[in-house]
Amino acid sequence: GEGLEANPPSTFSPASYNVVGYNSLVPGPIGPSSLGTSQTRLPNPQIQQFNFMIERQLFQQDLLSVGFVGNLGRHLYRQRDLNFVPYGSKTKNVPALAGTTGCDAQGNCDVQNILINNVQPTIFFVPYRGYTTITSQETSAVSNYNSLQVSYRHPFRHGLTAQIAYTYSHTLDDSSGTDGQAPTVDPGNLSRWYGTSSLNRAHIFVMNYVYNLPFFGNSPNRFLKQTLGGWKVSGITTFSTGNPIDFNCGVSGFSSGIGLGYRCNLAGHLGILKGSTNDPQFGPTPTWFNPAVTTQPLLSQLSANGEPGMFGYMGRNVLTGPGQNNTDFGLLKEFQLPWFGSEHSTLEFRADTFNSFNHPQWLGASAGCNSSIGFGQPCTQTGNRSEERRVGKKCRSRW
Repeated sequence: GEGLEANPPSTFSPASYNVVGYNSLVPGPIGPSSLGTSQTRLPNPQIQQFNFMIERQLFQQDLLSVGFVGNLGRHLYRQRDLNFVPYGSKTKNVPALAGTTGCDAQGNCDVQNILINNVQPTIFFVPYRGYTTITSQETSAVSNYNSLQVSYRHPFRHGLTAQIAYTYSHTLDDSSGTDGQAPTVDPGNLSRWYGTSSLNRAHIFVMNYVYNLPFFGNSPNRFLKQTLGGWKVSGITTFSTGNPIDFNCGVSGFSSGIGLGYRCNLAGHLGILKGSTNDPQFGPTPTWFNPAVTTQPLLSQLSANGEPGMFGYMGRNVLTGPGQNNTDFGLLKEFQLPWFGSEHSTLEFRADTFNSFNHPQWLGASAGCNSSIGFGQPCTQTGNRSEERRVGKKCRSRW
């Protein structure tokens, strides 16, 4: 099946096209639909790490640390489809399609017109006939990470232990997460996908703390000291920006000139614009961006002609998604136990709350144009519904 690194006939998913009726199937060989392959020489992935840190002691025992941390990734794993329709394809002779829509009686077919209008599948026009995809496993991806990292540590003093850490970073790559799969828009131009990584979180702030409550800890009353004294409050607070959001567009019934998908266009600055809309089905619903600045591409941009804007102008991961705002609290106390003779024994009571302020933690926001919206039209047309997702609960919203 798909994913086997081998040659035919090691693949087991044969497929036939333009079969009219079950009775037209006749005995004989059927070419494999897909296979996987690896480069003859596969360089080992490489990671180069570097950092420069400055630490300074403050107020006797407090410690401040400021540093630059980065790494470079080279020869990283990715997948690439080797069997896609060549760019600039115009006329191709396919005898099996003679006399069909887009082809003359001799089988000379208008490739661009046929694929853009989804008249025939790409199998008739790919370089390696008889296959759908030939997935190449290769180590050609790159990554680039740079960050400013600051931490401040306050040791146990006056009943308080605390540490604060902040990171400002930017991760760039041309393949990450599910993007490691073969590109489904512009597979012949891998450099197009170099941009903000799907793993990027620009700002991350984390604070953890433990505080000894100063009540009845030194009380002369043994009962009060044992029951109400010695309690501690602990917590972890996290604020971070979200992962990037990617956009995809598509008009129903149309593909690009190589039979694949395409991207949106921008009609203005695309940024975070929080708001709310009154959805007729779900009522007041939060929104994350202004869909009026994204549009379907023009029909002319679907042609695989190498012109600027081919397959849409929009890049990869152009918008930051909802971030994280979470605080966990803990209340604990250790009780001394007079058991086990001379050995020291304690019993710890602990109560924890997670997401203590019940702040919604949005998983992300779906983005793109509804397929019913026409070429060149903004993504605010009727029928364009996107979704926001929250951990544990799913809410839909009309942008």
